[in-house]
Order: sequence, then structure tokens, then C-alpha cells
Amino acid sequence: MAWRVARSLDTLLAQFNARYPNRSKVSDGSIGDAAHASRSSDHNPWYGPGIVTARDFTHDPANGMDIDRLTDELAASRDPRIKYIIANGYILDSRPGNNPWRWVRYTGSNPHTKHFHLSVMPNASADDPRPWNLPSFGNASPAPAPAPAPAPTPEDADVQFHDTFPNKTNGKPISLGDALGFIDKNSHETRGMVQEIRDEVRKAVFELTYRHPSRVAGSEYADTMLGYSVNADRYGYELSKRMDALEKNVAKLVAFVEGQAK
Repeated sequence: MAWRVARSLDTLLAQFNARYPNRSKVSDGSIGDAAHASRSSDHNPWYGPGIVTARDFTHDPANGMDIDRLTDELAASRDPRIKYIIANGYILDSRPGNNPWRWVRYTGSNPHTKHFHLSVMPNASADDPRPWNLPSFGNASPAPAPAPAPAPTPEDADVQFHDTFPNKTNGKPISLGDALGFIDKNSHETRGMVQEIRDEVRKAVFELTYRHPSRVAGSEYADTMLGYSVNADRYGYELSKRMDALEKNVAKLVAFVEGQAK
């Protein structure tokens, strides 16, 4: 099957090679090996007419390719071509429903410490050949200046952060600024707790769905932990039935031998 790499990734590769001509490429990669071909992976030419939508770039900080810095720059760019990035045990996914544009713990078997992985979106943007806008390439646009705060309206101009109001919980006065700070602090802590719960759920789902290779020498079998558990239960039940049948046959044999002895 004919295949090629998404043009946006070819552009990024060319930019890295031009910026860091002496960089190591020992862990660079595009199309996956047999292990990738056996599972769902963006290293497979699955999109469109055989297009690979992922590339790996080698970690070589001595020659400029520091994957911590470069992946942070990619994340900060919010380039719409980005699907997800994996580096140093973390993953950032741009898609809604996946903690978009936030680094979370990566639970895959390869923590990606020797290279970083970049997948691009499986749509027309994958072949967008425009240069990537990163500070390391010297072509990053400056961040837009924050919009000025709106002037207070006549209705709320007399309400200030230091103004106090009765606290309906304990009756003590509390300032507007303290109340807003309390709300923001608790909201931040709640988001952190929700994130931890999501990470644990994703880890549990991964453990239930990842196909672990068999530990039996020479076996090519692989299954999920649930699959192994079901198989063990079935084989145990079948073995118990065989043991029952064997006991009955042994009893018959003993009776026969005893009868012959008489």
C-alpha cells in the first residue's frame, strides 16, 4: 500500500532540520512498525489515501532539540492542526472532552522520554504546509495585549472590592474581594479534584481495555485483563467438571477391581 506523511508534519520536520542541523534523529519516526500496525495508531496510514498523521522527533537537548521546551511551545501555539502531543510521561489533547490543551499524565506503556510524539488532526489541515509558529524558530507572533478592563457603569461604580457585606453563614462581615477570592480558590480546588478523578477513570479504562501480551513462552496471544479473567473463570469451571468426571471414573474403576478380587 502506498503511503505518505501528512504535509504539515513534513513542514515541521524540515523546520527542525534547518534550525538544528546537528540534531540526533535516532528516535525519529513516521510510519509505524508491526506492533503499531496491530493496533489503532496515527503512525498507521489510515487517513485518506494512505496518510500517516503522526511523527516522532528525537530528544537531543545538547543540539537544541529539547522536547520539554518544544512541546510547551507547540501547546502554547494552539495550532489547530494539533490533535495531541505526548512527551516525558504526559499527554496534551486538543479535542473537546479530553481536557483540551491541558497536560495530563500519560498511562501508555511508552512514556516518550527519548522523543516526543505529535499527531495532527485527520482533516484537511493535516496537509496544511504553512510553517509552524514557534519561538524556537524565531517566527512566533507576540501575544496580543490584554483588552483594557471596561469602565464601571453608574449602577456598580459604588461597589468596591473592600466593601463589606454580612456573611449569611456566620453573620460576620466579609469584603467583596475576599468573597470572590474564596470562590475562585474553591473553584480551582474543585477543578483539580475533578481532574484527578478523570485521570483515575482514564487509567482504569486503559487497564480494562489494554491488550496485555501472554506471559507463556512462545504464545502470541494477547487480551485485556477482563478477557484473561473471563478465560480463567471458564477454564476453571471446565477443569472442575473434568475433575468430577475423573473422580467418578476412578470410583468405577476401584469398584470393578474390588469386584474382581472377590
